Parts: sequence; C-alpha cells; structure tokens
Amino acid sequence: MKTILGIIALLLSGSSAFSQQNDYGKVWINGVSINYSTVFSGAQPLNQIFDTFFAHEYFRSGQSNICDSAGNLILITNGFNIYGKDNEIIDNGERLVDSFFYTEYNSLTWPQGSILLPIGNDKYYCVINIPSDSVWNALHLNCYSDYLLYNTIDMNANGGAGRVIKKRQVLIEKQNLFSGHMMACRHGNGRDWWLVKQGHPDSNIIYKFLFTPDSVYGPYIQHFNFVKEESNTLYTPGQSMFSPDGSKYALTWEGRRTLFLADFDRCTGMLSNGKFEKVPLLAIDSIPNQSDSFNLGLCFSPNGQLLYIAHLYNIHQLDLTDTNQATRWYKVAGMDTTSVPAFTGYCNIYPGPDNKLYIGNR
Repeated sequence: MKTILGIIALLLSGSSAFSQQNDYGKVWINGVSINYSTVFSGAQPLNQIFDTFFAHEYFRSGQSNICDSAGNLILITNGFNIYGKDNEIIDNGERLVDSFFYTEYNSLTWPQGSILLPIGNDKYYCVINIPSDSVWNALHLNCYSDYLLYNTIDMNANGGAGRVIKKRQVLIEKQNLFSGHMMACRHGNGRDWWLVKQGHPDSNIIYKFLFTPDSVYGPYIQHFNFVKEESNTLYTPGQSMFSPDGSKYALTWEGRRTLFLADFDRCTGMLSNGKFEKVPLLAIDSIPNQSDSFNLGLCFSPNGQLLYIAHLYNIHQLDLTDTNQATRWYKVAGMDTTSVPAFTGYCNIYPGPDNKLYIGNR
C-alpha cells in the first residue's frame, strides 16, 4: 500500500513534545537563539519570529508548551524554568533542575526531554528527565539521563497567573535512562494520563506512571529484550510515540535501524505483543553518508495504520496492515536540496491539530 500523507517539513530545531488533536496543541514554541511560534489557525499554520519574546531564553528540542482548552498559550518550559502567558517565569517556576545544568546551560537539548500534561481544573503536570551531576561529570556530552522529576502547576493560583505547588518530585533516580523517549497517552477513563519512559536500551526496561488529579502512581515496569547498543554513544536521541487512539506504541533511536512496536492498553497501561522490526535500505534511498542508516524520528498517521520514520536524509512509510515485507515499506521523500549546513537533515515528527505531520530539522 503506497498511501502518502500530506507531510510538511518545517525548518524548526524542535517541535512541541505535546500535541493533541484539540486546542491544547494549537500553538508550538520552537527555536535556538531565535524563537518561533507556530499557530494552527486557518488553512495554513502561521509561523512568527519573536524579536523580543523570551529574547533571554532558548527553547530547543527538549522544550514543551501547552494551551488551555480554548487554544490560548498558557505554559512553556525549556526544562529549566516554567513560563506563563505573560512571558515571565511563574511563581515558584524557576530552577526545575537543581544541578550543574541550570548554571551552565540554557535549556534541555534532547527531544522529548520534557512534557506538560493537563489533568483538569486548571492543574498541570510538568515532567522532565535529566542527568545527575555525577553522570554528567563522568560522561559529559555523551551522557544518558538518570533522574525523572515532576512538578505540579496550579493555574488557578495568583489570579490565573499560576504557581508551581510541587517541585522537583522524584519519579526515578540513579537509573540509566534514555535522555529523551518520553511520551504520554490518555487513560481509558479520558481523565488520567499514562506516561511511558524508556530506560536505556542495555537495561531492557520500560517505566510507566499513572498521573491522576490527586496522585502519581508507579513506576510500573515491563521488560523487553532490546538489542544492545550498536553505536558507541550513550546519548541516544530518537523518538517514542503513541498512535492517535492510544492502542499502539512505537520507539526508535539513533545508532541503529530498528523499531520497537507494541500494543498498548489504555485502561491497564500494559504493553503487549512487543516486537522489533528492521527498517530496510531501499534501492531508491539517497544516502550521502552512513549516518542516514540510523532512525531519528517516527510518528503514526492520523488513522493509526501507517508509521512514518525519519532518517537524516530519507523518510520511510511502514504500512502496519500489510504483512508482505516486499510491499509494506515505501520511500516517501529524500532530500529536496543538496546537503548544506542550513538544512542538516530530518529529525523528529509530530502530528499537528490539522491532521498533518510536521518534521523538524536537525
């Protein structure tokens, strides 16, 4: 089956880690040194450059933002601080990271390093994953994460300006984790959230947490026999995603050409029928160098039947309904330009509220 969705490539350094088919994801904030907003309204999304908005801050691949139910931007985090609709740090929203990072860096730089979850009654959770100072000092830029923290935000406080009422609450500590690979799915009750966090591949662990209006439960742990790391890096960017209906979960990471696919139960939080699939090298692929053999991002189609995989220079489609290995893979796109620093390749993929998929550049 050679069905191609309308896929739009945007020159964004990182896109929203939380986007839903509703107004919570109507605005995305992106950028490195120059910050952008992408507003989904009308026939085409509107991109704007902020000349002064957050001029003193950076929003890289690890940032997240969220709108209220009416589509108004209300919260943004770069993983270090939480900002409100007035573009200032909200009450008690500074220094989410009590480590070396806060004083030496300006934002989380790995995809899916943070996420914002709406839980009702103007209450939100902000989850981030970071390396401890000891891991960072030992491994520096080639490090993994070993802490997962959450913060609770009450947007009813301070006349609607918001306040962080719980801060730096530990979910996981001193465990090897992917630097990113964190995604959430609505519980079957339509209110709570399941958060799924990938352990480092060598650990064979997937951690799951249940976020409710009053409490956070977990971790609930499942084991899968992940292939040992093929590259020599510990920092492994990539992406994990749920299908729009929450029935499927997919994961990929740089350093290999393998996907992990599983069924997901939104009521129990259980992953089942986990399997690994190798992404083939198609004869028509354009591969300027060996780095294109690695997966960088993935995303399900709106109907959940197709899976799109981004490599550095090629985008592939997997038809999940086709069991024929010879026909289930299809090349959607290669490079539409020569390899130049201004466009360094494809990266993560996210669904917009307009049922199109948006691809960041690396």
